[in-house]
Amino acid sequence: MSRKKLILHIGSNKTGSSTIQQFLTRNRKRLARRGICFPAGGATVTGNHSQMARSLQRFCSGVSPDAQAWDEFVAEARATSCHTVIVSGEAFWTYGPKGEPFQLLKECISGLFDDIDIVCYLRRQDEYLRSAYAQGLRSGRTAESFDDYLQSATDGNRRWLYEYDASLAHWAESFGAEHLIVRPFEREQLHTDGLVADFAQTCALDTRRLKTREREKNVSPGKRVMAGLAYAQTLLPDISGTGSEAAWLSSMCSNMSDA
Repeated sequence: MSRKKLILHIGSNKTGSSTIQQFLTRNRKRLARRGICFPAGGATVTGNHSQMARSLQRFCSGVSPDAQAWDEFVAEARATSCHTVIVSGEAFWTYGPKGEPFQLLKECISGLFDDIDIVCYLRRQDEYLRSAYAQGLRSGRTAESFDDYLQSATDGNRRWLYEYDASLAHWAESFGAEHLIVRPFEREQLHTDGLVADFAQTCALDTRRLKTREREKNVSPGKRVMAGLAYAQTLLPDISGTGSEAAWLSSMCSNMSDA
């Protein structure tokens, strides 16, 4: 039996994971011909495997998990003749300081692969905080001032999101520090062609003749735009849930930031 390697890209949040996933999805067939499998099983149409991560979280929380994503992934991972399989989902990073899902994750994938590497991109905490705040404004999900948002992030239950060492320690303990690859999400330290090229180089992927240079996406709005969005939130109904009205309001806020 040929050896198989898993590259598990766990995010983190606000580090261009969707850009990597879109590249892998767009080139799925071309990569497969080079021995690299990016499974459609367990992924959304945009190539995000986060539903697999959330399924394990629900199980560890005592909630009945949706096993379909895992079943589809396992079937494809076993059937592929590729030597390398890539899974990408920033929801894996949200395991954070909670140790329960790690052992279950290891049990789910260890029997399928001979080698497992964990790839993670991290951005400076202050830049991550600003990006998360901007996203909240653009989606209409927060109307807080930045100072209030900062206070709730540092004092509330979101603090662990910025304590990278604690989260990385769990990954290193579960899979071995030698299998944990951490890259800085900083333009000056990435590959000169950008994030996708950096990911390909980090994972030793054969991407010759594939377009890896990407245009910058999700550029954060400036201070004046964020101030305007914050004010607009006070005039709009609260956005909750995922229904059509919430989606419409969120889309409107996003369009205002892009105007």
